Amino acid sequence: MIIGLCWSNLSLVGFFFFFFENHKLGKSKEGNFVKSVVLDNNFWQECLVIVKLRLPIVKLLMIFYSDEQPSLGYVYDGMNQIKSTIKNTFTRNGKGADPFMRLIDARWDKHLRRSIYVAAYFLNPIFQYTPECRAERGVQGLLFDLLETEGLCEDADEAIKEIRLFRERLGSFGKKSAISCATTLPPAEWWTLYGNDAPKLQSVAIRLLSQTSSSSGCERNWSVFDQIHSKRRNRLEHQRLNDLVYGTYNLRLKFR
Repeated sequence: MIIGLCWSNLSLVGFFFFFFENHKLGKSKEGNFVKSVVLDNNFWQECLVIVKLRLPIVKLLMIFYSDEQPSLGYVYDGMNQIKSTIKNTFTRNGKGADPFMRLIDARWDKHLRRSIYVAAYFLNPIFQYTPECRAERGVQGLLFDLLETEGLCEDADEAIKEIRLFRERLGSFGKKSAISCATTLPPAEWWTLYGNDAPKLQSVAIRLLSQTSSSSGCERNWSVFDQIHSKRRNRLEHQRLNDLVYGTYNLRLKFR
């Protein structure tokens, strides 16, 4: 089937060039330029590079703007995946990766390099027990900075002490079910079930890993609010208005 599909595509391309060659536009200056581009192998190689670089970026954007499940614990790893793809794509020509890396770093440094993303990555059991996470420099330090933020943790010193239990799989973190479920359960739910021996850190982890990464869900909710609370319908009681928005938005989610 694949061979047949490829053959049909080649036949289509051949027919196109046969038609193009015999058309008056194919003999014009612009037509010759189009032929030179389409038949240039370098052009298609560059297209292939763009496709390879695009895939992890689109994947991260889909995670980032998802409001159906918490995504805060996946953003930092997604950015690392993008950087890894760029480096692997330009293994033969290291300098070719520089402009892409500068672009990604500029976006990351300006908008996303926050301790909250790093902390969520560190506390995500899916990544915590991988060699990549343990090799990351500065990750644990940024977690310390976040824990010391006023109002986030009741007892930052105790939470920092509890990190050792989590990293070394001691106490409830060392149960067989905790290890096997680390990659299957949602991170916040995993902490709810197995973080009892580190109550201070558990509280912070659940708060972080239950968060989405963007306000797109809220913006869609405001759109529903505007549709219900219009100029013609502006005397609704506050509670009735909230109930209508809640019901309408969740019905849309159900039938999506």
